[in-house]
Amino acid sequence: MTNETHTYQHTVSELMAQQGITITALAKRAGIAYSTAKRAVDGGIFANNVSSAHRIAAVLGVMPNEVRWIKEPSTCGKEAGFGTTTKSVAKAKICPRCFMAVPSGTEICEDHGMRGV
Repeated sequence: MTNETHTYQHTVSELMAQQGITITALAKRAGIAYSTAKRAVDGGIFANNVSSAHRIAAVLGVMPNEVRWIKEPSTCGKEAGFGTTTKSVAKAKICPRCFMAVPSGTEICEDHGMRGV
């Protein structure tokens, strides 16, 4: 008999519910398409790729291996941030705490008072 420790892994939807995050907010904060975030929540034909899984986990404050994914993240597909949806987000300054785009005039997050990076 082995002495393994098993830890409970939360699903993306459970972590979102705990933090009061919607799919739209998750997508914006992670810099991914809404459809990618939705697929992480309720599955779909394809699995999310590893880079999207890392971004989603970061927004939820966990490591990717701490999430019970509906479908195991794939190494196929484009890296997150290369689609047309994320190009405009990538140019904006992002709050390092909440991962939301900060106003271009002040470059300061209104919620946290932190300078965007």
